[in-house]
Amino acid sequence: MRVAGGPVNATLFLDNVSANNNPYGIYADQSTIVSMTRSVLTKNATGVQIGPAPAAVKSFGDNDVDGNGADVAGASALVAVSPR
Repeated sequence: MRVAGGPVNATLFLDNVSANNNPYGIYADQSTIVSMTRSVLTKNATGVQIGPAPAAVKSFGDNDVDGNGADVAGASALVAVSPR
């Protein structure tokens, strides 16, 4: 799933999503903000690819991102977010 914001911000909230056997599980680029919870990203070439700021991927800490060629790659790390 590739999300590119461009000149307009793109915001995506993923809940209970599975992305497997793809080039990317999630690819956040440009001004994209992705928040994810209860999701599984596995067997992808790259689990989470994060472009340069202000792109970000926020995790509520209950996701499984493992078993990928690279679990997290790009300009920054996953941002930990406390559950509400």
